[in-house]
Amino acid sequence: MKKNKVFFLMGMFSLLLAFGLVLSGCPVDPRTVERGSGTVTPNEPEPGPDIPGVTKVTIENGSGSPDVVQGADFQFTAKSQIGDDLTGKVTWSVEGGVPETLITVTGKLTVARSETASQLKVKAVFDEDPSIVASFMVTVKPRPPEPLSAARGGTRQFTATVEGFNSPAQTVTWSVQDAVTGSGPSAGTGIDAGGLLTVSPAETALALIVTAVSTADPSISGSIEAGVTDPAITIELDTSAADLVPPSDPAADYGVIPGGTYQFTAKINGLTSQRVQWQIQGSSYGSSFDVTGKLTVGINEAASNLKIRATADDDASKSDVMILSVVRGSGSISISNTAAGDISAGSISIAPLSGPSTGAFTLSGPSGYAQYRWLIDGVAVSPWASGSSYTIPANTLTDGVYWVTLQVKTADGIYYSAMKSFTVAPATP
Repeated sequence: MKKNKVFFLMGMFSLLLAFGLVLSGCPVDPRTVERGSGTVTPNEPEPGPDIPGVTKVTIENGSGSPDVVQGADFQFTAKSQIGDDLTGKVTWSVEGGVPETLITVTGKLTVARSETASQLKVKAVFDEDPSIVASFMVTVKPRPPEPLSAARGGTRQFTATVEGFNSPAQTVTWSVQDAVTGSGPSAGTGIDAGGLLTVSPAETALALIVTAVSTADPSISGSIEAGVTDPAITIELDTSAADLVPPSDPAADYGVIPGGTYQFTAKINGLTSQRVQWQIQGSSYGSSFDVTGKLTVGINEAASNLKIRATADDDASKSDVMILSVVRGSGSISISNTAAGDISAGSISIAPLSGPSTGAFTLSGPSGYAQYRWLIDGVAVSPWASGSSYTIPANTLTDGVYWVTLQVKTADGIYYSAMKSFTVAPATP
């Protein structure tokens, strides 16, 4: 009786049977010297002890093998007939490949992942005498298929095909086990009836065996091994709490206003710790981050754009960046406090009429703007609104010096801002 067979399909590949193809080839003599269209033996006289000269160029490859895999790099060097290094004295070229296959001025060959040629010809031409040429043939080997893997905390879809006679049913029963111990996987790891494998974030197995058993003939099954890997680590900047404005530079992600503060958060995928280091680049004056991700833009910030970066504490190679344009107008704003008189160019003193911090104070700005927003010590205390004044509620502030920032927006979308200091002090008896 013929047995039905179960095959796994993953994308375009059969996972039950894999083939590796190795192309063989022989390198030409690396000491070949080409002149014009033919190969000749140089007849120049050997240089004397005090007369340096090159009559021959030899190409050597770093690995000693003429084979290179698609997508890999290969380092070549060039030497004279007496073994002198000719780095910087020859011109390298590669022939026979796709345009993406390149060789650098230092002889580093990069074979494109899409390379279709089975062989490439690498040449080195001596700059002082272009008739002196050396060549080397490289055999291109197909890139091996990526090993099958499943990441902790992730999923992977499997499908199965049942082959046999008389059109056997395509239904299978799925199972998964530790590839080393043969026992069940860690809690939280499993595969559903549709072949979707879910790997627990705490999976301890180094590899898993996924098995599909034919429902038409349970004695027939197919299995495949998947290595268990750590998830890819990525960082995403969250701007939902930042209250950003449209950028003035189309190349920027968002806009910020001088004197404003903006709260950013970062989400790290693939690491348990969510701690990040915050950095700002491009600031010319007064802009900074605190440890919580709050960005304060200097009131006199002159930079056009700021680059902010969040870097994972546990993996410094993982970070995310964002470009912020500094949106500003060309004017200035004078701010007045109706309870204590006009705000001068310097700091001011606010004396509540009913005692320290117990009275309400109204800050007012110039009329004629479309929207206004007020900040105290860099923290927005009012949303964008059409009113030009803001009242500091009673019992809000304790004695001390504070900075008030007014941001305004014109009907044309131009932003202006100004910052002044004021003092909350006990009332004079």
